[in-house]
Amino acid sequence: MVKPKKILIVEDNPINRQILNKILSGDFTIMEAENGQIALDLLKDSWEDVSLILLDLIMPVMDGHTFLSIVKNDPYYSSIPIIVTTSNDSEHDEIQALSSGATDFIRKPYHWQIVKHRVMSIISLRETAAMFNLIKYDQLTNLYSKEYFYKIASEEVSMKDVFSQYREP
Repeated sequence: MVKPKKILIVEDNPINRQILNKILSGDFTIMEAENGQIALDLLKDSWEDVSLILLDLIMPVMDGHTFLSIVKNDPYYSSIPIIVTTSNDSEHDEIQALSSGATDFIRKPYHWQIVKHRVMSIISLRETAAMFNLIKYDQLTNLYSKEYFYKIASEEVSMKDVFSQYREP
């Protein structure tokens, strides 16, 4: 039997945590933290099992911006996708979160279908990328696999063709 994927909900408001938990608990195992510091403590023990983090920006003790910065600068945690959630309607917050490494941004109040689809889509993309990286190298020789080598070679050849048209005669 396949273990359900884990989602870490980092949200100081218990009602919002409960809403997200209700939306996602049928498909995922949920971990909860009421601020960034508690979330970091949870990640220390189980970062390898966390498929995605839902992160509120405005929280006591450690806010979402600080948490996002720490996670994205840590080599162990940085590959975990983070969806930032906030009730603030500011474009500035969205731009800042995305430029700081957030994968996506959801505004409150939550629309359950949007939350569910975005979470599932991002987890699926992460798993696809992980599978691609597994077949990137041949297990026996640790060299590029034949398929990956052909892909890279094809890209190199097409880039040379693009740049060759700009050379002076």
